[in-house]
Amino acid sequence: ADAAAVMGSEAAPAAVQGVAGEVARVQFAGLTPGTQYAAYCATAGGVLSTPLVFGTSGIVSVAEAAPATTAGYSVTLVPAIAEQVRCGAFAPEAAPDAGALMAAPVSDSVPSAEQGAAGQGSVFTLKGLAGNTAYAAVCATAGGVLSEPLKFTTSGFAAPVAEEGPATGAEVVVAATPAIGENVRCAAMGDGVAVTSEAVMAAANAPVAVPGTAGEPTKFTLTGLTPATSYTVYCATAGGALSPPVVVATSGFAAQPAVAAPSTTTSCFISFALQRGEGAKCAALAGEEAGAATAATVAAHPRAVAATGAAQEAVAVTLDGLTENSGYLVVCATDGGVVSTGVACSTSGLLGPVEAVGLATKDSVSVQVSVRIAEQVRCVAADAALADAAALMALPATPSAPAGTAAQAGAAVVVNLAGLTPNSTASVQCATAGGALSAPLAVDTSGILVGPEPAGAASATAVTVSVTPRISEKIRCSAGQGARDAAQIFAAGAGPGSPPAVGATAGAATQVRFDGLAEDAGYEVYCATEGGVVAGPLAVATSGLAGLGEAAPATKDSYVVSVTPRIAEQVRCAAFTDGSLAPDAAAVMAGTGAAVQGASPATEIVAGAPLDITFSGLTANTEYDLYCATAGGVRTRKFDFATSGFLRQPAAHGTATGDKFAVSVITRIDEHIRCIVSAAGSVPADFSAAWDVAGAVSEGAAPAGSAAKAGEPHIASFTGLQPNTEYDVYCATAGGVISNRLSFSTSGFWTRPIQSGPPTATSFAVRIAPRLSERVRCAAAPKSDTAPAATAVLEGAGAPAAQPGTASKDLNFTFARLTVATTYQLYCATAGGVLSEPLEFTTSGVTMEAGESSGSGHTVIVTSKVSEAVRCIATRPTAKPSAYQVMQGIGAVGVGAEPAAVEVAHGVPTNFTFGGLDSNSGYAAFCATAGGAVAGPAEFKTAVVEASAVLDSGSR
Repeated sequence: ADAAAVMGSEAAPAAVQGVAGEVARVQFAGLTPGTQYAAYCATAGGVLSTPLVFGTSGIVSVAEAAPATTAGYSVTLVPAIAEQVRCGAFAPEAAPDAGALMAAPVSDSVPSAEQGAAGQGSVFTLKGLAGNTAYAAVCATAGGVLSEPLKFTTSGFAAPVAEEGPATGAEVVVAATPAIGENVRCAAMGDGVAVTSEAVMAAANAPVAVPGTAGEPTKFTLTGLTPATSYTVYCATAGGALSPPVVVATSGFAAQPAVAAPSTTTSCFISFALQRGEGAKCAALAGEEAGAATAATVAAHPRAVAATGAAQEAVAVTLDGLTENSGYLVVCATDGGVVSTGVACSTSGLLGPVEAVGLATKDSVSVQVSVRIAEQVRCVAADAALADAAALMALPATPSAPAGTAAQAGAAVVVNLAGLTPNSTASVQCATAGGALSAPLAVDTSGILVGPEPAGAASATAVTVSVTPRISEKIRCSAGQGARDAAQIFAAGAGPGSPPAVGATAGAATQVRFDGLAEDAGYEVYCATEGGVVAGPLAVATSGLAGLGEAAPATKDSYVVSVTPRIAEQVRCAAFTDGSLAPDAAAVMAGTGAAVQGASPATEIVAGAPLDITFSGLTANTEYDLYCATAGGVRTRKFDFATSGFLRQPAAHGTATGDKFAVSVITRIDEHIRCIVSAAGSVPADFSAAWDVAGAVSEGAAPAGSAAKAGEPHIASFTGLQPNTEYDVYCATAGGVISNRLSFSTSGFWTRPIQSGPPTATSFAVRIAPRLSERVRCAAAPKSDTAPAATAVLEGAGAPAAQPGTASKDLNFTFARLTVATTYQLYCATAGGVLSEPLEFTTSGVTMEAGESSGSGHTVIVTSKVSEAVRCIATRPTAKPSAYQVMQGIGAVGVGAEPAAVEVAHGVPTNFTFGGLDSNSGYAAFCATAGGAVAGPAEFKTAVVEASAVLDSGSR
């Protein structure tokens, strides 16, 4: 440019008159904001100034500095020139102009102006905004430039959080719609947790946050949940928005299936409640089906029934097509796959047939029936069977068709049906409210079909009649004079003419026996049932036997009884095995059967005349039950008897002595017995019962026969026996029974006393074996020509204590404190008074005699009382050593002063020579035996040795 162009420019301000030395101001208008210019000035005189470069006020850019939160937004403003700048957030339709913005009061949403640097960004944080709200961010410069509005929305949710799709027992899907594009997260928050957006974004066990698109739903699957449980779900944005809570529920049952109404014969009725609104299926499972129920098997079951229910509301389901009187397990499954607990459901039905119970009367019966489920049941008695349950339940109420009864499952219900015809049959049926019908049951009312009528011949005090009832019930009969009704018969006290009631079987003849009646008397018999029916009268008379007793004592194979008949009639008696079932009169008269051991002929006898009846061929030592009977059917009471024999065979009574022995025996009956004793083996093993006990004594005494009491021990004693001898004992009864043999031994010893080892100086050991198990003692005394008495040995002072001996076993005795080198005689004695043979022994001992002496030696001559080892030593005169010291050579002096021990024979003199002794010196000799005896001292002095003898001894 040049001065002329400036002065002539039409776009420039008009020229002004300048004053020399003063500032002339020129304002340019119509410039473009935010633009760089060069300003030139010129004078009329043609002078052009240097250019002045400047820029106009303007905004280079306004941009988002950070994503919006629920209450704030940050923008970056870049001014074109350095000047004051300011930004604020406004409703999109209410943005101010630049002047109003620059002058607006300071607030969170319109912060104070800042000095902006040309081309550099200034960040403005706009606070205090409303969440989920649209705003316009507007900036202005002090130069009056206003930016274009920057529209934004604060963080929040464009729509409420909602559940999406079907839930399972462990999963629920929710959808969150963010207002802006930012990270979103949803979580089921537990009780007691402070719910904030930060807590939701940091929650454990929740899906991870995902980027959300503004206005579009974002789905979250919440897993690991508990079936049939409600949860509170919150969603949050990265910008801090927290959604309102939404309650969701997992699939499952708020109330498990339960029986809702009584079943019918083919249907079950159940109800349940779902935790959430969804569908479910239920099936009635039987047997093994119930043990493996899953959601899939329940849904696929051919009897499955579908149902839909709202959350927490009852859902009713009817399961049809079931089998009558059957048990099922009903299981339901939700569409979400949760299986319920099973509920037992049984169809209506009767558990078993109708049964008669209790006692039928002449016009009523009671029946019982059990139902499978708790429901009404009704029973009726009719002339014919009914076709269906509904017809039975609809019958009008009468005594024979009473109203229904509430029955408990499995429990028996008893129904009384009255108004029936006596001594007749009716048809009874029962039905349930659910439609089950029983088969008809024929029942009878009380009555008597036959009787009373005679049943066999009478005895002297008894009469038997027979009655046949229609039903099984108690019957009671009365014998007397005059008519009686059922109440009087059953109320009468027990007595001869009024026996107790008896249980009778329907259609079977029942006999009633009257005992204790008067002899040869007539009676009128009436019989009544417990149900109230009476029959009679029947005229009867008494008969019988007067007595039964023993006629003669029993032998080993026979017995005689006496009977006296009361009336003229046939009589027979029979012996039965003891303890066998009591026979009736017919069995006695027949005289046969396994229990019969003997029977008399049936004999016609005259009234009042005694009759002896003999039984033979019986078994010895046996108890029997005897019965007699008349042809008229009267049987006596049981009569016990036994044949001759032994309850206990002979056994030792006490311990045998040397000449005495006693036996104990128990007989089966009261009778005489005799016992004998003989040498062992002297009686033949095959002797017979005819053996003459009284004359068979071969040895010993045979006490005279004596009376023995049955069952009580009887003692027989024998004297004059030989000691240390074996015997046999036999006993016999007067009835001819020979006992078993009892073998025994009298007191004594199997051997004479035997030395147990070599004697010592003061002790001796012996052993001996007694023949019996009894007390034994041994005693030793200096040898004598007179043997001691057995009692003296047993009681001898100083002898070893007596020992309890065992038969044939050795007993050992040791004698101490005996006298050295002394001969003794030893005897042993038994408690039974037997003395053993003597044993002579001598205690250990030794004697010494002096022999020759020399200058260095000496000899002693030793004689021993018993054959044993002997040793001698030479020592200086000192205290007497012990036998042990001598035998060990302890204390000997000199090289040869302890010759070795040698075995010395009894009574044979033996030399012991000591060598290596000092000449002309005094010594003492001691000798000892292996048995502990010591002899000495025998003092001696060695000879004097001459000096010439030493000089002549040579180099030594």
